[in-house]
Amino acid sequence: MALHHPPFPCKIKTECKKLLLCFVFGWLAIVYITFKPYPMDYVDGKLLVDPQRMMVDGYGDIALLIAFPAARYIEKRWIRFEATGVKAKGIVICSVGMILLWAMLTFLGDPLDDMLGRCWGHFVSTTLTVFYCIAIYPLIIRLSMGKTSAERAIPGFLCNDDRRTLSERSRYMWPEEPGSV
Repeated sequence: MALHHPPFPCKIKTECKKLLLCFVFGWLAIVYITFKPYPMDYVDGKLLVDPQRMMVDGYGDIALLIAFPAARYIEKRWIRFEATGVKAKGIVICSVGMILLWAMLTFLGDPLDDMLGRCWGHFVSTTLTVFYCIAIYPLIIRLSMGKTSAERAIPGFLCNDDRRTLSERSRYMWPEEPGSV
């Protein structure tokens, strides 16, 4: 029987549409805050709200809306991280990951601000942090922890045991569609 492996099951297709919507909305928001005219209101000679500071905050916040869908798509499509339980090796790996995250949050922002400007520096710093948390470090954990029990039981993610139900098999493979060769 030839295997047909569609890009995503239905449930994930719906999630992908929502992720794409968030991604597009985020870029539209970046365009809006970049070209929006900001008021320069003064009270007693002091500027009430600094437009440049508002833009910097906006770029950093909107980067979350743009980076999360992209990182989630990558994780869901290619990384497929699964928790394997609490093990000493996992605790060490996660501790190292938290230290690296702290270092990113502490030391990455200022050099990027200097290199790219404050707005785009905040944007890139936030984007890298989101990708690290959602896609990069789960990949590192997955590679360093070895195969999961499901991957060990079913080499190549294919079900070799015909006694399993169709729903159990469809978790690892999709049968070809009727009428397709």
